[in-house]
Amino acid sequence: GALAGAAAEPAGEAVCGLLQAFGVALPWFGPGGVSAPSSAPTPVVDAEGTLEERCMKCGVPLQALGAEAAEEVLGACRRWKSLSVKQLRAECASHGLPTEGCVEKEDVLSRLRQLQIWQALPEDVLKVELEALVAAPPSSSQRSSRDALVAGLVAATFGGGAHARGDERVRSCCEAKGIPFGHFESGDVAEEALRRVEALEGSSIAQL
Repeated sequence: GALAGAAAEPAGEAVCGLLQAFGVALPWFGPGGVSAPSSAPTPVVDAEGTLEERCMKCGVPLQALGAEAAEEVLGACRRWKSLSVKQLRAECASHGLPTEGCVEKEDVLSRLRQLQIWQALPEDVLKVELEALVAAPPSSSQRSSRDALVAGLVAATFGGGAHARGDERVRSCCEAKGIPFGHFESGDVAEEALRRVEALEGSSIAQL
């Protein structure tokens, strides 16, 4: 502005110096006179802290994921925190993630967070983690499939096993019939709804 222009002259520089002495903020005016505006971008810090701080707080492995993937995981965690336990269980069911043994909301959140991390990790890291959890090494088909690696980690960590595979079968059948699997509280409830729909489909007009 006009003051910045005047500061280029000796008299204006003296005025600016006097204003600073009385506590007036003149960020563009330094000891040597007018400073050129810096072209360096100002670092953006989230209200909850830096990315590293937020990852440490939420248990997100920043180094393994990278900044972009870590931000996506943190964003999903923020969204899940606003959901009810019933909605969180439905979210787990939609991903074939078992919630047996989860008592508190944080228990369910922890499983969803871990699943999101696995889905974002590089495949070579997933292979190492799975091999550390299971007695038998993954087959060649598992090693070449990210989905199979994640499913193996879910089963080995949370005991999904046959129940998780059963949920996956129910989900496929529900989707084929246009039934919203993710809206049910659990795979068992979805399976019961599927049975009723199939029973209705098998009924004759007279029976109805």
